[in-house]
Amino acid sequence: MYLLSKFMSGDQIVGDSLPTTSSNGTYTFVGPSDVDVEAQRRAEDRHFVCPTSDKSNRRRADFVVHYRTHTGEKPYACVMCEKECTTDGNLNTHLRTHNGEKPYKYPIRGKAFTDASNRNGHYRNVHNEK
Repeated sequence: MYLLSKFMSGDQIVGDSLPTTSSNGTYTFVGPSDVDVEAQRRAEDRHFVCPTSDKSNRRRADFVVHYRTHTGEKPYACVMCEKECTTDGNLNTHLRTHNGEKPYKYPIRGKAFTDASNRNGHYRNVHNEK
């Protein structure tokens, strides 16, 4: 596995999703759940190409997350409310709704937000600035 990982530099292992390769340059991803797909890697830029939508991703990790939009797979579940998320980062953001953490501070009036996009959206919508 080390040789394959080294050959595919810039890629990451996603959970248990490890690729197998064939002589024609096709990679099959078999994961712990629904992620079982063949992706062709383009020779000119080495991007993984989604067989469903033709979207390309340079990194295997990004490809696997993208492919979940087609399968509906959400392997990360909240232990408090059972909400399911496609990535561990989305789950961590969701967990802030339970623990009250708001790390993204807004300098005006001391308002804080659970994620940067909510803070930035507040700034645009309330203060009419970009």
